Amino acid sequence: MSHVEKEARAAKYEQAVLNGESKRKPDKGHKGILRTPIQKILFVLLYCKTYPTYDELGSRFGMSKSAAFDNIVRYFSMVQKALARLGVLPHRTFSNLEEFREIFSDIEPIIIDVTERRLNRPKDETKQKENYSGKKKTHTVKNTIIATMTKLILFVGQTFSGHNHDYKILKEEFFRDEAGFEYYQTLVNLGYQGIIKDYEGNDIQIPFKKHRYV
Repeated sequence: MSHVEKEARAAKYEQAVLNGESKRKPDKGHKGILRTPIQKILFVLLYCKTYPTYDELGSRFGMSKSAAFDNIVRYFSMVQKALARLGVLPHRTFSNLEEFREIFSDIEPIIIDVTERRLNRPKDETKQKENYSGKKKTHTVKNTIIATMTKLILFVGQTFSGHNHDYKILKEEFFRDEAGFEYYQTLVNLGYQGIIKDYEGNDIQIPFKKHRYV
């Protein structure tokens, strides 16, 4: 993170000099509230995890609403770039089956699940229905996650509204003849009923649904 930030500051300084706007060195000037790389990373991750308002985010770190917004704009892309350099930034899409197989070539098994993030209740009635999650009993958005047994997240799918079923989202992002699940031991939960019938794969594991006896 610190290397990425230094590069960004140096590039900004060089551009400012070329434009005749500034001659102050990139490591000089006012120091912000977020002084260390760890503070900046936690600031961005907290925003991504809980999605608070800028008022709330700023109050947690002792800064104004506008400062919280400015810091998210400043550091969000830096955190992304740092994670990419470390090779731990999750993929968002796959261009083809070969790319999927290459990314997961050394992973055994893979775990597929959905994560839900809570939203503030929309004022619009149509959006309320679209984002309402019956499972969570609140308004959410969902993303498919593919991870390893050691909790390393390798894939984060596109964002869907909370009313969408987990398995429906999977079928939207992974077409049956291009999924590639047949090459891996794949673990899913009961939200993926039908995956064994719909997708190729000899080692797709899903729990048995407990029968109810009257």
